[in-house]
Amino acid sequence: MRRQDICFVVLFGMLQVLALARADGEDYTYDDEPLRVRIGKTELLVWNMPLDWQSAYEFCENDNSNLVVLNNREKIVKLQLFLIKNRENRQLFAYWIGGNDLEELNKWKWIPINKPFTYTHWLDGEPKRSSSKRCVGIDFPTLGRWHNSPCSHLRNFICERNI
Repeated sequence: MRRQDICFVVLFGMLQVLALARADGEDYTYDDEPLRVRIGKTELLVWNMPLDWQSAYEFCENDNSNLVVLNNREKIVKLQLFLIKNRENRQLFAYWIGGNDLEELNKWKWIPINKPFTYTHWLDGEPKRSSSKRCVGIDFPTLGRWHNSPCSHLRNFICERNI
């Protein structure tokens, strides 16, 4: 492995450790209002309020929205750029999105629209085949690529609604 590659791997690992340390902290600040971004005919609401996946799903529904469905590259890229640009406002850069395989193991689908994934943005090696990692999230160390996590983990979340 070249020296540059080793430096990159070490730096990437340090970023992951910092993100995990921050995610495990209990000193979150909660925002009363989400960050908002319009993408096409939808408005995304980025909430700084760590919840488990089911609670995030219910919160979005009670707010007349749904956990975000990232089913095309354009939407994913625009969201990634928005999150990176606004990351200094986020203490926990880990988000739930609207996918899971709770109905059938390894059959991933968008719960808000009840459709299987047709476009994916998984991190290399994901999704992990695990009966304990059933919900889809994104975070900063993976630059917005998807990974499956236990649904009980606390994460910020992203809702969307039609405009």
